[in-house]
Amino acid sequence: MFGVKVSPFLLSATIKYHIEKYREQYPAATEMLDTCLYVDDVISGAENISQALKLSKDADTIMKSASMTLRKWNSNNQTLMRTWKGEGLEIHPRHSEDISQIPLSKVLGIPWNVVHDYFTIDVKGLMELDTSKPITKRVVLQSAGKIYDPVGFLSPYTIRLKCLLQELWLRKLAWDDELPPEICAIWSQWWSELPLLSELKIPRMILDSSGDSSKDNPADLLTRGISVDALSTNSKWWNGSSFLRETDFLTKGLNEPIPERFIHNCRTRTAKIKGPLTSLEVSHAENWLIHSLHEREFPEEMRKLLAGEPIPIRSKLTPP
Repeated sequence: MFGVKVSPFLLSATIKYHIEKYREQYPAATEMLDTCLYVDDVISGAENISQALKLSKDADTIMKSASMTLRKWNSNNQTLMRTWKGEGLEIHPRHSEDISQIPLSKVLGIPWNVVHDYFTIDVKGLMELDTSKPITKRVVLQSAGKIYDPVGFLSPYTIRLKCLLQELWLRKLAWDDELPPEICAIWSQWWSELPLLSELKIPRMILDSSGDSSKDNPADLLTRGISVDALSTNSKWWNGSSFLRETDFLTKGLNEPIPERFIHNCRTRTAKIKGPLTSLEVSHAENWLIHSLHEREFPEEMRKLLAGEPIPIRSKLTPP
């Protein structure tokens, strides 16, 4: 039912209902189709060529039984591409035996260099902007809408434009009012960096990461924004915090002696503790630090609580 509002739901529900019939026979392929299907694209991978070939053939068998043929098979491995072709699977029409002639493919609209396995950014639409005309709030909003970045690769760069839009709303500028000179200068600087985006080569990632402190947290870049030049060389953004690449970061510092263990070992002859710090010792140390901080920052409250009395009304800890 093309054009009907419920069509996407019906397609998704039909596929899910259909593949469930094959979960026992083709468990891996069924799981892939169930979790790696986005609208009409399947995006997945495998540990080796034989596993990828089995997954693809099983998935093709499952979908063909519903008169749905999987097309445009593509991979960063040319051997697998040739094997698919020999097995009768319809490979991507842009594929060529000469790897130097293989153009960019797209994964969910993101240009993908299949040979070297990296993503690029398409800025052609933005570069067509006529800068000879006055720059208005409407132009800035249109520019923000033309940036296709579903994964968020460019977020530290695009956040600058969003902050600029926020400033335009605060100034209550009309849609077609020309930007004030100081705002236009910020816009011009942002726009001048656009050509550098096409030079970005983003390696296909395997894992995502998260951070805590601002110093080590890549997400901190999203609150301030940086230039394209700084973004392209920012190891923290592309690779995560440096400690994530250290093989011993989980155990680093756990071999340092602590007074509590020395005291414990002096008091007992049999149950002496040796080796790296245990989770219990680390937990006790953390609790001691918290208790020490409470005594320093809230001495009066601590005295009252230890005496079984309520904390003073004027205390910062008193509920409003």
